Amino acid sequence: EDHLDLRSIQFEEGVVFRNSFIRKDLLFRGVNIQKKLTLEGTSLGGCFDLQKAKLHDFAYLQDLNLQPGANFRFWNSIPQALLIRPQQLAGRLASEQENDHATAAEEYGILKNNFARLNWLDEEDWAYYRFKQASWRARRGRGEGGLFGSVGRFLEWLIFDKGCGYGTMPMRVLLSAVLVILFFAMVYCLPLITHGIPGYDSGEQVGASLKTYRLTGSSKVDAVATALIGSTSAFVSGFDALAKDVDGWLAVALTLEGLSGMLLLGLFIVS
Repeated sequence: EDHLDLRSIQFEEGVVFRNSFIRKDLLFRGVNIQKKLTLEGTSLGGCFDLQKAKLHDFAYLQDLNLQPGANFRFWNSIPQALLIRPQQLAGRLASEQENDHATAAEEYGILKNNFARLNWLDEEDWAYYRFKQASWRARRGRGEGGLFGSVGRFLEWLIFDKGCGYGTMPMRVLLSAVLVILFFAMVYCLPLITHGIPGYDSGEQVGASLKTYRLTGSSKVDAVATALIGSTSAFVSGFDALAKDVDGWLAVALTLEGLSGMLLLGLFIVS
């Protein structure tokens, strides 16, 4: 009905909990277990504290029944093989709940290495992504780098977190690529809709234009199609794709899209 305190005990054999109920904390801090640790059908209501624990064999935690207030601490633990799933861990790191993001980053690093040893690659990606998020939050909390640090952290959040999940989420990269192409297509479309496609209705040149593609049909449909084709070409091929056909302020937009395309294609390959 209270805490179960097993801190700093040396177990020469394995430790098995079967069909047990612990209303508060299970304190394994500093324990040394030579053989397996099993929590089978066990319900936990408080913190499972494994800080500084040394687990020399497999720890079977998949069947641990976690009550709403349950959480984990892994700081400075040395686990051989924790069999536990991200669904059990998500939102349950005590350090993260306490906004101690530096400690949370260390604990996610321990989990990442644990999953790597087990060849659980999806779980390793999950832990690595959470490690990078916690590291970013820790740097933000310390306010490192002043204004330039804030700008750098914002770009990291936008490009590497939301853009590709730090290399673990390739579908995010594809979605980001589509959004970039559509955004710049809207930018290119504005002068075409306002002034018409240069050379389509008259020989007039406008200050900022895309002059490569000529399509037939409605002028507004032509403008949209021209902008989409031009944007896709610029994204895939970079500035050279349309450099000779762009002038005015659209050259700046084309440069930015070419750089975005190079970055996102690289991120997709890495992911």
